[in-house]
Amino acid sequence: MSARTRRRGFIAIGLLALLPGSAVGQGGDARTLPTPVALNIAAERFVGAVASGEKSELRGLLAPSLRFTLNGQTRSGVRAEQAVVAMEFLLDHVTDVELEIQRVEPMGVDDASGFAEFRWRARDRDTGAHTDYTFLLIFERADPRWVVVELRILPRG
Repeated sequence: MSARTRRRGFIAIGLLALLPGSAVGQGGDARTLPTPVALNIAAERFVGAVASGEKSELRGLLAPSLRFTLNGQTRSGVRAEQAVVAMEFLLDHVTDVELEIQRVEPMGVDDASGFAEFRWRARDRDTGAHTDYTFLLIFERADPRWVVVELRILPRG
């Protein structure tokens, strides 16, 4: 399956959440959907929040305390609000944002966790320089939803 095909699949799953009667579109919980579908929807929501710069949506997708890596430094016990503030340089000072989900997969034997990887590319508003990052997210099921318990933002190149 090509990356373009995978991306179309993720978009279709994300649109499924918006349909009337959809469990996720109506605030339904992760317990009512198969794990791969629920993970894809969670990843799409995260990518959408990053693309739109919706900080409150981002906070809601992060665990209250998470492991966070940025600029080669990893910290444990980072509050969701702190992680969002640390990401402001990616959200507030760029234009022409491009996001592409690379993969989303369940992990573990009980499907209570999973990961997502996506590519983020944007242009700095002031300098015009392009910046590329890979976002790696570890999700855990926190019924009734999925939350990011680890977020790594790694420069590409």
